[in-house]
Amino acid sequence: MKNKHSSSDFTINNLPHSRIQAFFDILKTQWRKMLWNFLFFFLGALPFIIVSILNLRGITYGFQSISSGSANENEVYFNMFSVNNYSNLFNIGSFLVFTIVISGLSRIYTKLCWQKGMLYFSDFGLGIKQNLLQNAFFSIIIPIMVFLVGMFHSFAHFNLNSLMPLVFVFYGIIIFVFLPWYFIFTSMSAIYEEKFIPKLRNSFSILIRVFIPLGGFIIVLVLPFGLLFIGNFIVNIFTFALFFLIYFPIWYLAYNLYINKVFDKYINQRFYPEIVNRGIWRI
Repeated sequence: MKNKHSSSDFTINNLPHSRIQAFFDILKTQWRKMLWNFLFFFLGALPFIIVSILNLRGITYGFQSISSGSANENEVYFNMFSVNNYSNLFNIGSFLVFTIVISGLSRIYTKLCWQKGMLYFSDFGLGIKQNLLQNAFFSIIIPIMVFLVGMFHSFAHFNLNSLMPLVFVFYGIIIFVFLPWYFIFTSMSAIYEEKFIPKLRNSFSILIRVFIPLGGFIIVLVLPFGLLFIGNFIVNIFTFALFFLIYFPIWYLAYNLYINKVFDKYINQRFYPEIVNRGIWRI
């Protein structure tokens, strides 16, 4: 590869002065590491992708059977809920695999945001070693909650439709409370050496303080899944593949830059002033 030389000297003015600038600077200057991030996130999500696509395939086939009138509606819905519940059960293991990857990559993303040098694979392995045991709590509890809500959903559908609003409330709690709590916890694990219970409490305290802006991040995260309502099998495959291969790694970079700002405000200014604004250069 040819080395391209700048027409002017590199000065402090060329360094990122805000986290928005840092976002584009990382994508521009650390793109090779981001490519590895793309690959690892995709591989980590592959079991979840396979299970989810098969689940959607079964649900789509069920709706087609109902619309064509070729099968009994109640029987089809029973089979659809059964497939969904089994998928949620399998995804307990899928989410654990994903958490193994995110435990390693959370350390990589922290170093990217801090503009620190790294040995990529060494730091990835060290992140797994340091963070996985504590992060595993969420990797088990969240998919178990999804499984239980799925079971409750099937019970409400067949037995008591008045309970259906509760189903959406429970799903909302998982998406807008436990999922961002999980992301905050994994980010804290990559930075702070704390015991599990204090870290669990502190991460929830951070969630309460930034619930609305973090909720915006979660909405942006789940928006691409709206394409799944098209009901096309090929669209579903591309949606899941491109989401975890490209969209999620870039979203996770933006999220990490934001959560580092939050940590600076609520934690670092008081307890760790030496890491405040690390990775950006104020003028």
